Amino acid sequence: MDAATPAEPVDLSVVVPMYDEEAVLPLFAARLRPVLDALVADGIARSYEVLAVDDGSGDTTPVLLAKE
Repeated sequence: MDAATPAEPVDLSVVVPMYDEEAVLPLFAARLRPVLDALVADGIARSYEVLAVDDGSGDTTPVLLAKE
């Protein structure tokens, strides 16, 4: 979930701690992305990044994060 490329400056960073979130991660991503995209569309931010920090999940959270 990253609306900016690494070479671009980022206006908004969202840091999300994750631990065993496989059950809710798809819904979380589906709800967060439109909100962040709306901030860009409204001119509130030019770009954003989402930094998901996995804290040793025992489920497939890291695999799901790698797909996002």
